[in-house]
Amino acid sequence: MAYTPFGPWTDAAPPGIDASFLDGLETYLQSVNSAATDSNISAISGVLTSLGLSPNPPVVTVTGTSGTATLYQFLQGSVKAAILALNSYQNSSATEQSIHLPVAFTNKAWIFTGNFTNNLRLTPYFGGSASANNMRVLTGLSTGGGSGSLVTPINAFSIGQITNHFDAIGLGVSETGTTTDLIFIVGM
Repeated sequence: MAYTPFGPWTDAAPPGIDASFLDGLETYLQSVNSAATDSNISAISGVLTSLGLSPNPPVVTVTGTSGTATLYQFLQGSVKAAILALNSYQNSSATEQSIHLPVAFTNKAWIFTGNFTNNLRLTPYFGGSASANNMRVLTGLSTGGGSGSLVTPINAFSIGQITNHFDAIGLGVSETGTTTDLIFIVGM
């Protein structure tokens, strides 16, 4: 609920309280109580919810030649996060299917993949085109840091970074079997 100021107050008029004090108090309350009137936050039954977080996000599903790929983008604000769930997914055709994000990632993102089988590879897309060489995957760790490689698709058991904006994920071609696994993406 928004706070509504009751001033300005007038000296020596009912209710007989000093105007400079009350006007200053109201100004202060408005400045420190902005969270109570923030349109990006709502509270229902004692649960505080940021409107950038979608506890029940819109679901985007692609049906392959077998199974499905389902995307849940549960953070859609400045920081974005999504889970891509593959359920016996396979695309055995030579034409790549892509799954579109409800809200595009406008900068970089980290991606964590699971156990892809049967040639499944993921590629970032923007504006309907695959983004070549926009991924770096972790290839080694040491006490002084790590090393990475520039790749076009990301493969199984990879931790990497998509280094540019993207609005869809390509799901590979000519897969020889099905994949059931999860992919996690977080970025801006």
